Amino acid sequence: MLALAALVAILPALTLAKPVDLAQRNPSKRYTGVLIKANRDGLCISVNGGTQKAVYADGTAVVSIPCSQATTWDINPGSGSVLVSGHNGFALDAGTNPTNNGPLKIWTSYPGLMQQTWYYTGDDRIAITGGTQCLDEGPNGIQTYQCTTGNTNQTRAHYHLELRLLPNRDLDQFLFLRFVDSFGVTPNIPTGKVYPDPPVGGGQRLHPYGRDDLCLSALGGAPQVGSEVEITYCFDNNDPNSKAQLWDVPAKGATGPVRIINTDLCLDAGNNPGNGSGLKVWTCYDGLIQQTWKRGAGNSNTFGLSNVPRRRARFHRPEPPPLFGTRERPDLAVLEQRRCPAGVLHAIVGAGHPEPYHATTTTIPITTARSLALPRCASTDMSDGEERARTTLRRSKIPRIDARTMTRPH
Repeated sequence: MLALAALVAILPALTLAKPVDLAQRNPSKRYTGVLIKANRDGLCISVNGGTQKAVYADGTAVVSIPCSQATTWDINPGSGSVLVSGHNGFALDAGTNPTNNGPLKIWTSYPGLMQQTWYYTGDDRIAITGGTQCLDEGPNGIQTYQCTTGNTNQTRAHYHLELRLLPNRDLDQFLFLRFVDSFGVTPNIPTGKVYPDPPVGGGQRLHPYGRDDLCLSALGGAPQVGSEVEITYCFDNNDPNSKAQLWDVPAKGATGPVRIINTDLCLDAGNNPGNGSGLKVWTCYDGLIQQTWKRGAGNSNTFGLSNVPRRRARFHRPEPPPLFGTRERPDLAVLEQRRCPAGVLHAIVGAGHPEPYHATTTTIPITTARSLALPRCASTDMSDGEERARTTLRRSKIPRIDARTMTRPH
């Protein structure tokens, strides 16, 4: 075994010669709620104790456990740190002298600190920046080990789910749901439990189109002004976490705020809804444009920003048809309904991911669409008479889960 110092000299000869900085895979992107999964055994790295019993303190061990129980991680542009979701004061730390079989832990985050700065290599490994050690899944779990070409113990995948505003060709803004696997693995999306809404007056869950097991949720367990809003698994009405995913919504065809039940926190699209914008909850203000949503009439069950010309954001309470894939990419399930002249439904497959895939458009006759249980073209509440709904599931694995409180129900 070569000495560590010698390894530094030969690093360019390894496949690490052309690293891709985690923060630079998409410089405008903050990856939140990422699960980091080992290729070797399918386990995910987690703060010891998982989502239910983790202790967030300097020195707490990082271990390998089933992904359904694992805490998640955030990758922030500019630092290369891998931070604990919901506890961004703590970062993945390899210690002051990372060596083979070295343990991992969390520690107070110091951006730029060598043992906390990581990059993603061209062959799907996560390595310490400027060093020779990679995340490695050994027989006893996660560790650091010399980066070695072809070592499948070091091949990882991370997964997240986003809820973002994206443009279409008419420059409207659509809230869309997308599962993203950044490293090229395409297994099925695990399905969680489905829970009924509470009795009248107790709030309603808002689901991605066709996924009643997933809910629109304010993150962090105890929502407050500025809490991010994304998608998690749904929780039972008796679970305290369900309070973050039960909403008071306008009646069908009506306009108004979408409010977390029994709070003064409303769904907010920000001062200038635009490409890549996220959602949050904020103090409710009557009539504020970014908090004023119009709910579709009839069976459309969509929500769109009201009074924002040509900038509508939409999501769904499902009247779900089954999702569908494509012959070329069965892992994708993407549907965007557009103008329906002459009885034709246009399905946009693979839209919304700038790299490394590009959108392709398939025109499906209405007869075929009906056989796929897709809705017919129909009139809507939109002034231009277009029916639009986007559901995007991409290269999927594990949905967005908050590390502290949001875990997949068993």
